[in-house]
Amino acid sequence: MICMIKCALFDLDGTLVDTVRDLGRATAYVLEQYSIKPKWTDDDYRRFLGNGAKKLIDRAFEHKLSEEDLNKALELFKLKYNEILLDNAKPYPGIKEALEELKKKGIKLAVVTNKPHISAVKMVEAAVAQIDFQGVADTVMNSNNVTLTAAEIQLASKNAQYAIYKAQSNETVLDAQRTAVDASKKALDTLKKQQAELAAGWTADFDGTITAVDITPGAQTTVLTSGITLENLDTMVATLSLSEYDVHKVKVGMPATITTAYGKYSGEVASIAPTATGGSETSILDSVGSMAGISGLSSLTDSGAGVECQVSIKDPDENIIAGFDADVEIETGEYLGVVAVPIESIKLEKTGSYVYLYNEEDKTVTKTQIE
Repeated sequence: MICMIKCALFDLDGTLVDTVRDLGRATAYVLEQYSIKPKWTDDDYRRFLGNGAKKLIDRAFEHKLSEEDLNKALELFKLKYNEILLDNAKPYPGIKEALEELKKKGIKLAVVTNKPHISAVKMVEAAVAQIDFQGVADTVMNSNNVTLTAAEIQLASKNAQYAIYKAQSNETVLDAQRTAVDASKKALDTLKKQQAELAAGWTADFDGTITAVDITPGAQTTVLTSGITLENLDTMVATLSLSEYDVHKVKVGMPATITTAYGKYSGEVASIAPTATGGSETSILDSVGSMAGISGLSSLTDSGAGVECQVSIKDPDENIIAGFDADVEIETGEYLGVVAVPIESIKLEKTGSYVYLYNEEDKTVTKTQIE
């Protein structure tokens, strides 16, 4: 049975448009921000491509970045690449003739790419100035949002599936048509549902306060990025990092005292992370010591790692503002006959905690480790 091609789907980077030079320049910029002299050639970057920008960055850094640093490097890459997106990008030789020939034959054309929507649109629009790309560009540019774009690409894919079903079906042509129609109907129903949800707006699962808005009109959002941050400020927690010397002293349920610029509040240890991390950038300041039954010093291990601990604040009021620093004291026990010293006099080092003892008789000062 002869199968007639109904549509053609194209990748963008490395298939229709040669973008390796600008991708390499953006990656080299990120390497320089980490004080690494770029050593890769265009051929190297071409080998690194595939599976998205994050993989490109990971390979350029030779898999040496932590997940946290890799995500930061990725954001730097996106900012730089958007600046130079079209500096050297150009269609590959023969693309113009191939696309025009496909259009003459009535074959529908579409672009399928993991490049961010806005970047993809810019690149396609720029390509139109060089070749008759409108047949391809329509599928990407006529969409008001990413959901609609994906649905249009699915529709083009269904046209291709119809031809495949028709060729492979062991039954009648009617069976092949019915299969294709059912698949297209499901895609259409999904699109209608998504459009209805968009029209109805977003509904959160709980009441709260919007504390951050990271979206702009026309920008793309995904399940992996933050758009609007909604927080329930009726429940407040203080986050601190426990060192390896303190983490085994602290248990869930232990009472705690949280001190802010506006007063003291009672609290309780709510959770302790099962693993150590490099520390949380958003953690509230931990300024408590290991002595006198108080635990929770900032990380002192050789690797700088710590275990994140969250302390729930009982009866918070309007004076507590999320994001400000606070002192946290966790009562790990009662100690009798112990000399108490101000926390400011304790010197914290990776090898332990020290104080300077003054010998009044000899009039000498000795650095002494706290056992």
